[in-house]
Amino acid sequence: SSDLGSFAEHEALGVFYSELIDGLDNIIECYQGCFGRIGDVKTKPYTKGNIQKQIVDLANWLANNKEAIAQDNDVLSNRIDDLGALFAKTHYKLRFLE
Repeated sequence: SSDLGSFAEHEALGVFYSELIDGLDNIIECYQGCFGRIGDVKTKPYTKGNIQKQIVDLANWLANNKEAIAQDNDVLSNRIDDLGALFAKTHYKLRFLE
């Protein structure tokens, strides 16, 4: 990967991580506003690996679990779609920007 490609990847991932935190916060706050507080959440440990594959896998997980999370709530569903758009946009940047 060229230095320019590495810089573009670094920039794309910097934006992704920043927007990911905001997007998750937004979903959690909307969920709790609609359905009450979320209890304990078990997280998976961070794994190194192909970031593009991880982004695609997470986007697919989000799409497959959207209805279970949103529970027919349009506001929450839209916030999940916003996060899905972030995954798609980042995947595009990592694949095609140099």
